[in-house]
Amino acid sequence: MLTNYSLVFQESNRQKSIVAAIKHAESLCMAENQNFTALRRLVFEIIWENSVPLGAYEVKGILSRKTNKSVDPPTVYRAIEFLMGLGLVTKISSLNAFIGCPFPSSTRSNFFMICNECKRVAEVSSSEIDNEIKSIAGKLSFASERQQIEIFGTCISCKTDK
Repeated sequence: MLTNYSLVFQESNRQKSIVAAIKHAESLCMAENQNFTALRRLVFEIIWENSVPLGAYEVKGILSRKTNKSVDPPTVYRAIEFLMGLGLVTKISSLNAFIGCPFPSSTRSNFFMICNECKRVAEVSSSEIDNEIKSIAGKLSFASERQQIEIFGTCISCKTDK
C-alpha cells in the first residue's frame, strides 16, 4: 500500500502545489535559520515550475533569461546544493537532473517513476517498501545510509496517446 505519492504526471493541481512548496520552503528556511535569498528562491521556482527534471545547465539558462543577465554555473550549483540540503529538491541521479521534492519532511525513502516518453516523474513514498529494504539490509548486516530507486516506464497519459 502506498502511503504517500505525488503524481507529477498529473498537471491539474500543479500551480497550487508550487505555491504550497514555496510557502513550505520559506518556513523551513526560517526554522533552520537559513537565508532563502532571491536567487535560491528563483532556482527553486524554476525547478518546481517545470513538469520534468531539469539539469543544472537548463536551470542556468532559464535563470539567465528570467533575470536578463548571465549566471555562472557554480552559482546555480550552490543554490541547488542548498535546496537539496534542506530536502526541497531531489536529484534524479540517472538523469543528472533535479525535481522539486513534494515530501521534504518525510523520513521515508522515496522512489521515482520516470516516463520514458514525456520525461515527467511521479515521486512515491511507501513505508512498506522502506520496511522491506530495512529488513533486507538488517539480514545482510548492511548499514544503509541512503537509497534512491528509479523506475522507468510509460505514464498513463503517454500510454493513452498511443
